[in-house]
Amino acid sequence: MKLFGKKKNGETNEKLTDHIACYLEKKQRRLANWLNIKTNGVSTKSVMYALIVFCTLATSYLLYIIISAFS
Repeated sequence: MKLFGKKKNGETNEKLTDHIACYLEKKQRRLANWLNIKTNGVSTKSVMYALIVFCTLATSYLLYIIISAFS
């Protein structure tokens, strides 16, 4: 009884992974283009403020989780 036999065609896995990678890359490119269109009119200063606020909130939440894990 062979549970893990050799595959007859080794290229099928490579073709499948290439196909999946190509599909995901196309989806990522479409999302990136859509986000670029949506944020085209936003100033750099606003983006920096939003980034600072996001990082501050994320950091404080993660610190809260870490501290509550030890309590």
